[in-house]
Amino acid sequence: MSGVVVRTAAGDEDLSQILDLQRRNVEERLAPEERVPALGHMHARLRELSFGGRPLGELRYFIMGQVCVDKAFRGRGVFAGMYRKMRELYSAAYDMVVTEVARRNTRSIRAHEKVGFELLERYRDSSGEQWDLIVWDWLEPG
Repeated sequence: MSGVVVRTAAGDEDLSQILDLQRRNVEERLAPEERVPALGHMHARLRELSFGGRPLGELRYFIMGQVCVDKAFRGRGVFAGMYRKMRELYSAAYDMVVTEVARRNTRSIRAHEKVGFELLERYRDSSGEQWDLIVWDWLEPG
């Protein structure tokens, strides 16, 4: 991750760059295997699921949305660096992070596994797409 600094957005220029990255990766510009669905199923399931023998409702977690790394920076540790920074900033307030990834998005599945995410549940949505609902447990050392 040489030369890359991971930090929170600090002003208008940072937000402008984030919006530019988002525009370059909007659904209409992505290949079908790179797209992300609505998170409705995940929200409904989180009220019913447990992790480590405890209902998720008893744990302090937040839901992470889509992570986008510019193609020029992929494979350089940026994804893991962003998640490490997130843990550094928010682990005192939260026990875990929850997100979901389409099974066909093998790059994202591998990246999340390397960071430390674990499978909570696998399901198919109404279109037949298979998803992994995953958690990164911050109560465990690491």
